[in-house]
Amino acid sequence: ERPKNTACKIPTDFMNPPRLLSETGCMDPQDPRKPGPALIPYEVASPLWSDAAEKERFFAIPDGTRIRVRDCTKTPSDCDPAVTRASENDGDFTLPDGSVTVKAFKIGGRYVETRLLVKFDADNWFGYSYEWNDAQTDAVVRPDEVNGFMKNVPDGKGGQQSWHFPSRAQCLQCHTGAAGVSLGLEASQLNVTHRYPNGVEENQLEAFERVGLIESALRRPFPQAFPNPADTRLPVTLRARSYLETNCAICHRPKGNFEQIDLRFGLPVGQMKICNEQPEKGDLGVPGALRLIPGMPGKSLVSLRMKTLEQGRMPQTCSARSSSRTGSPG
Repeated sequence: ERPKNTACKIPTDFMNPPRLLSETGCMDPQDPRKPGPALIPYEVASPLWSDAAEKERFFAIPDGTRIRVRDCTKTPSDCDPAVTRASENDGDFTLPDGSVTVKAFKIGGRYVETRLLVKFDADNWFGYSYEWNDAQTDAVVRPDEVNGFMKNVPDGKGGQQSWHFPSRAQCLQCHTGAAGVSLGLEASQLNVTHRYPNGVEENQLEAFERVGLIESALRRPFPQAFPNPADTRLPVTLRARSYLETNCAICHRPKGNFEQIDLRFGLPVGQMKICNEQPEKGDLGVPGALRLIPGMPGKSLVSLRMKTLEQGRMPQTCSARSSSRTGSPG
């Protein structure tokens, strides 16, 4: 059944969210490591890379409301750039006003941060970062620092790694209107089977439809799920394109923050504007570097900007981080 939402509400004053995570109404007030009854868990086909953190994802919508799913075939105006602020995002979820999304991050099995992204109305989303205490009993909302906050946390391997708590403005640098704001809540990310707390395993799109979360019947067949970048059984080209879609196309797309490059998954490579193209934001000191030179990652800025520790690192919000981000994305 669709859970009732009597507690997980948007703050009455967007400048003053609840101080403690346990006071938000979204988590179990006795143990905020656990979701409250209003939260609906979900998982995505192609996870965003977040410094190797484990993630738990939930959302809640007000009682009596439903989710509208963008359908470019049924409603062409949904994808008309003259009508919508977003680029063509077939299958994107439009959450009703008053919705809350929750994402919890764990490093080495310990909670580090929980983020709430709340929709006040069509034009106003706000993000709040909650920092977990050492005792793992609760999390405190971070003040609205301009550049966020850096902190060393145990990495679960006997060492430390840095973690970046984003400012409220930085949350919206990634949760862009062009990408639909509520990243991950789209048909191509949700077209996978999820094991729910009651033990039932079901395709998430079918489950959301069955319990009445969706405004109208979804188009069949469902959009193909994005490939998981960590699934080594899949062709590397598909895995790379999926990684770029999830981590980069939130900004690099039509109407995005840098639309000179288009990294959406379904776009033909020739239309991405990256192969053998001159960069517009410098070469990171690598002579002859271009946006992407096939077969030459050492001279391809698409790869170099993900790895550099200097100014110009991508994604932009990560550019203040220390050298803690290592290993393969996935």
